Amino acid sequence: MNKKVLLLLAVLLVTSVTAERTVGLFINEEDAWDGYTMFAPGSYNATYLINNEGELIHSWEYDNGGSPTALTEDGIYYQAFNYDTTHPVFGKALGGVESLDWDGNVLWHYDYWGEDFSRHHDTELLPNGNVIMIAYKLRDSLECIQAGKNPANLKRGKVYADYLVEVEPVGTDQANIVWEWHFWDHVIQDFDETKDNYGVIADHPELIDLNEGEQKEDWPHLNGVYYFEEFDQILVSAGHTSEFYVIDHSTTTEEAREHSGGTYGKGGDFLYRWGNSEMYDQGDSADRKLSNVHSPSVIPDGYPGEGHFMMFSNGRLWGYSSIVEIEPPIDGMGSYSMTGSSYGPDESFWTYVAPVPEDFYANNGGSARRLQNGNTLVGYNPAGEIFEVTDAGEMVWRYVNPVGEDGPVPENVIIENNSIGGAFRFPLDYTAFDGKDMSPKGVIELESIVENEPVDHVDFDISSPVFANSTILSYHVSDPGHVSVKLYNAAGQEVRTLVDETEASGSHTLTWDGRDEDGHRLSAGVYFIKLKTGKLSLKEKIVLTK
Repeated sequence: MNKKVLLLLAVLLVTSVTAERTVGLFINEEDAWDGYTMFAPGSYNATYLINNEGELIHSWEYDNGGSPTALTEDGIYYQAFNYDTTHPVFGKALGGVESLDWDGNVLWHYDYWGEDFSRHHDTELLPNGNVIMIAYKLRDSLECIQAGKNPANLKRGKVYADYLVEVEPVGTDQANIVWEWHFWDHVIQDFDETKDNYGVIADHPELIDLNEGEQKEDWPHLNGVYYFEEFDQILVSAGHTSEFYVIDHSTTTEEAREHSGGTYGKGGDFLYRWGNSEMYDQGDSADRKLSNVHSPSVIPDGYPGEGHFMMFSNGRLWGYSSIVEIEPPIDGMGSYSMTGSSYGPDESFWTYVAPVPEDFYANNGGSARRLQNGNTLVGYNPAGEIFEVTDAGEMVWRYVNPVGEDGPVPENVIIENNSIGGAFRFPLDYTAFDGKDMSPKGVIELESIVENEPVDHVDFDISSPVFANSTILSYHVSDPGHVSVKLYNAAGQEVRTLVDETEASGSHTLTWDGRDEDGHRLSAGVYFIKLKTGKLSLKEKIVLTK
């Protein structure tokens, strides 16, 4: 049984208080790599820089929240931003990229969206000062069907097809578009021989099957981009195909539409792909190495594992996440070789999985970066957690974001909506910090709330926190009154109301069958059950498996 007992205090209405720390610094061992960690809360318009003791060193505040892109050597902070608005096509994905100086003054703010396109997810700063953005473009049903899309795979008759766009900043709010690359130019299909792009999937690993992967409106759901400077290549991760791809950045925009040209002679076709060979008919589910994927990167020269690729595998199929490092089959000229008819390696070079695998599970988001001492810094998105592990899997540093949608919370409050958009760590002598005030300014979290006389109490039992079909929820309330029990996904979106009524004091039992409000079976992943009475709220994580 997984049991939580909570005493609510008169000083709070809906936020629960514990006797122990719930946010801030938890672990800081001697083997941790000393530096400054940068992170941005997903629901609050600020980015923070902290030291290894969990103390605030610096922060940037801004009007529209987003995710960090880079902190340059001259102290300029870049971020992708999103507008808190609703677009008839793209919802809240509208946004762009901007840069701020050390004091938070906006130097450059560039919107990139329109009626049929919008920036979303990750951005990457290039050495020349240009920025690569992930975006998607609306493709209507006629265009999709002509391209060979199976109509059964069309959601609401359209596809938001991903692409990359590189911009050169101009002035304070303009940019020149200098390069584009579109998935739509590199597709293949074997559904309809009378339509475009028809061919044998297995013969063309350099192309993406238009009808494979999770068939959702946004396709194939790019969520991470990384520039591989040594060979002028770009790594991108795609959540709906559980792969990452390498493409040639040396092409012109015209060559990027084609199948030849550029340094490697392949135009905009894939130079390499890895994680799910089933996507190009060279394996089955047993051969899958990744399940959803974020944050592809190349380990820098001089770091342990230099030249290897690293990524965050969300593990939706398996109910637990992992950090995966591979040694790619690349030669000294930047070309990739195949093992037979598929791309290797067959096994990862290094993998991190929690001692109890289900204890580390991010249904979405996540980041992983190798540090100079060989440890790996992990951004655990939904939980708002950043931790550092050694190559032996020992956790030597751990910090939980103490900032929710209303700002910092007390150190002993059970926080909600504290997801993060990844994490970066910089060396103490990074030149961006030269001449800056790097003195500690106290911790971000507020002081503990002192417990007063308890006014209410609940017990919450879950028959099985990891389940496939259904789980029994039992709870006990000491006072009669209104009770709600609601289900949320890992992104904090409500998916079902299980209880919303006045109930007597005592014990109550209900069963969740793994379905949403409309009776649809939910996908495997992490969910949260939230119990609220008039004076308290209590949240518990559960994992739905297939």
